[in-house]
Amino acid sequence: MLQAPMPRRTDDEIRTAYIERIEKLQQKVRRIDKRTANQARRERNHRLIVGGTLAETHVLKNPRSEYARIHVGLLKQYARPEDRHLFADLFRAVLPAAEADALLGEVPLSTEAESFETPPPAANVPEAAE
Repeated sequence: MLQAPMPRRTDDEIRTAYIERIEKLQQKVRRIDKRTANQARRERNHRLIVGGTLAETHVLKNPRSEYARIHVGLLKQYARPEDRHLFADLFRAVLPAAEADALLGEVPLSTEAESFETPPPAANVPEAAE
């Protein structure tokens, strides 16, 4: 018994099949690229963590060293004010207390009276009647 020959695929069907294969291959390439990028990111983050740990350990063990002065100077210059609390132990180990507190936004008010002082009335503005 002979089988009937399969009908020939049209050019559109062949094209569609190739496009589907291309999309599947592109998806595989994207997965490989993502895996490679994730690995590079993980290695970079690990390097930064290890390097930062070594630097902080050295600063805390040698707070009067030239390296400690430079390291804290870079933190003062480049760390965003909202991130400085992360480096409080370094600032307090290397800097005078007043400077460390000022960097950390922990500057105490001079007197309680100053904190509640009312501003002087504006010039040429009549005061409201009671």
